[in-house]
Amino acid sequence: MYVKGALGCIIVADITNPDSLTGALRWKEVIEENADHVDGKMIPMVILQNKYDLLENQGRKLDFQTEDYIKEFANKHDFKAGYQVSAKSNMNLDNSIECLVKNTLKMNI
Repeated sequence: MYVKGALGCIIVADITNPDSLTGALRWKEVIEENADHVDGKMIPMVILQNKYDLLENQGRKLDFQTEDYIKEFANKHDFKAGYQVSAKSNMNLDNSIECLVKNTLKMNI
């Protein structure tokens, strides 16, 4: 993976797979080890739990599938934000990209 010169990062996890968040943390480590730092700070990263559309008919969600969980997970692991998204239905994609862009601009102004 080439991350030199990156100004921000989105890491995507699968909301239907609890192990996917562990994998996302491994990707975060790789990025932290290889990305350029801006004024000594790590580039902003946002974590997304994708495939929310698969849960719409599920009824009760598991703990790791709740909005509160991904927000707390993001905060605990130093992501700028955490969102539940659906690439299929375009749910929360604009919000998550806007968050990353705003945080990237804050660092690079």
